[in-house]
Amino acid sequence: MELRAYRQLASAILSFSPLNSVPNQRPYAVLTQFPVTPHHFSNAGWTRLFGPVPWMGADSPWLFFDDQFESSILSAVSRPISQRQVWNNNGTANGFIALQIDSSNATLPAGDVYSHLITFGQGIGKTFNVWGSTLRNVLGRPITGNEADLSLQKPMLSTDAGASYYYNFDPALGYQGTLRAAIASAKAAGIPLGVVHFDSWWYLKGGDCNSVADPAFASWKNNGKGVWKFLADPALFQYLSPGVPEDGFIQNLGPGMAHGRWVDTCSAYRFPTTGPGGKPQSAPLVSGNVIVDPGLWQRIADGLKQSGMIIYEQDWLSKNAHAANTFDDEKFLSNMAAAMGKDGIDLQLCMPLARHLLQAFQYERVHTIRVSHDRFEWSAWEEELYGSIIVNAGTVWPAVDNFRTTEERNLLLAVLSAGPLALADPVGAFVPIPQAIRSDGLILKPDVAMVPSDASFASEATAVEQFYGISGTGASNAGNKAKLIRPPLISHTYSDFGASKVEYVFAYSRNQNGPAQVSFAPQDFGLTGSVYVYDYFGKMGWRQPASQAVVRLVDSQGSYFVMAPIGPSGMAFLGDLSKFATASKQRVTSLSDKGQISAALQFAPGETVPISFFGSASPVITAAPVITADGATVSVATYDSTTGLYRVSVTPGPGNTATIRIAAGQ
Repeated sequence: MELRAYRQLASAILSFSPLNSVPNQRPYAVLTQFPVTPHHFSNAGWTRLFGPVPWMGADSPWLFFDDQFESSILSAVSRPISQRQVWNNNGTANGFIALQIDSSNATLPAGDVYSHLITFGQGIGKTFNVWGSTLRNVLGRPITGNEADLSLQKPMLSTDAGASYYYNFDPALGYQGTLRAAIASAKAAGIPLGVVHFDSWWYLKGGDCNSVADPAFASWKNNGKGVWKFLADPALFQYLSPGVPEDGFIQNLGPGMAHGRWVDTCSAYRFPTTGPGGKPQSAPLVSGNVIVDPGLWQRIADGLKQSGMIIYEQDWLSKNAHAANTFDDEKFLSNMAAAMGKDGIDLQLCMPLARHLLQAFQYERVHTIRVSHDRFEWSAWEEELYGSIIVNAGTVWPAVDNFRTTEERNLLLAVLSAGPLALADPVGAFVPIPQAIRSDGLILKPDVAMVPSDASFASEATAVEQFYGISGTGASNAGNKAKLIRPPLISHTYSDFGASKVEYVFAYSRNQNGPAQVSFAPQDFGLTGSVYVYDYFGKMGWRQPASQAVVRLVDSQGSYFVMAPIGPSGMAFLGDLSKFATASKQRVTSLSDKGQISAALQFAPGETVPISFFGSASPVITAAPVITADGATVSVATYDSTTGLYRVSVTPGPGNTATIRIAAGQ
């Protein structure tokens, strides 16, 4: 065993390695001492668990915390697909945690290394951030920016389940013609799309098990089946090389994200390669229901690249898309990632288990993970928010599923996830979404994904424990049959400029039949001194101390607040209040207040942008503020006495960048 601690991070790594090959019959380590706290949390992929340690997911990071948010996190590091954390009751007060390998593997090879990370901290969100920093350091993963691929830069057209064109198209236009019409419809509404999602409809599925080499019975229409081959159905697309379908297909929809599922029972990939005498010539290409052969993955990646795919989405991970054992699952994912990376194709993981969230940190090309179920809606909000805190720590961006442009709250939550915007309207139904994008389509987003507040973790844990009458380690979750109404959820994210920061807070009731009261203070999110709070949908705002609670009654559709510090100038910079992320780095590249506000802005060609700032109710300001600009013209400021906000319109020069300076009036 090896123990490694870090000077700059409150973390330690425990590593274990068998000296000889041994049967996988018992744990490789037992922890008889571990943090003992009232509350616990784990994430199972699209769901989360609160309660006693025995309830926690064996493949998930475990969060231990109390009502003061003293926290620690225990998780696998080196082999998260195979490593497990299992609590056992041995009659002692707290039992023990067994660290072990999934039972699907019969043997632990000599020299394999299994490591676990434990991190300590004050504050749940802060501890997750330290945990993520440690993981990235150990794995050598660079920080992935929130514009790392085209799906993170501009809205995409989704054809996933729940979308208008999931296994559905206008027969008069054909599938490609229908999607081209949808792209044109979005553009007419002022939404330039970046990526088109080729969901599972694009490839051949199913087949004839009596003749696996014959594609006659494989079809794009076989929605309930697995992959026959990763080949486009010729009924939908023309092949690049008619004699070699593996070379890819011709499509005219632009950059694509290609979906993949499991290998069908009748797939041609299961047909063994044979040599003279009919003897197998190579190792099996498939284990369980997934491809493990690196050469085959490379052939698939090459074909996708030739077909204009820039992202590959591996779906069904928590159900059908798994190998015969978890060591083979590691080969499946690693060989897939290596092949796609070689061709410059980025990755999205979908329907993940907790183990896939951790495994994703090992692959630089995994930029996004679907953190909520098909068709983004109210019931998926909590999945998004709780799932985001784990993937955010490893700088993988959470992806929500498709929604319509008319659904304002879904659009808001998708923007605040800092991930993709998966639009799914039918032709003619797209409406403008200027609150989410620049005129050139660039998504205006916060720095990081929105996650639940520390207080929301504690209140939900308490509600679950009280509902089930939890008492000690032997508690059962089978006793209470009533419906658990979870407490309101408060979540937050930000645009951080160092000494200046704009905070975004969303709070909603999880009782669709009634409102709930929420209370939060700006200082809960790191703001100090005096702040300005703006109720985005209520269109009202006020100045208050950061230590003072904001108390509001919120309904199931939620309320949204933008909070900014009042700086040395006596003013607070809010940014562009016509957008959800009002001070997005895609708009505001730098911001400071050293007695006057200085903000560097960037624009799409032809844009004029409204900028709002608070400048009332302060002894520093006795006259209208003085506004100057480099590289832009600025309108005369207008003042709203009900909110205390000034507003100016900024029009850039030819360079589409500008710096504005705002000084208090004398």
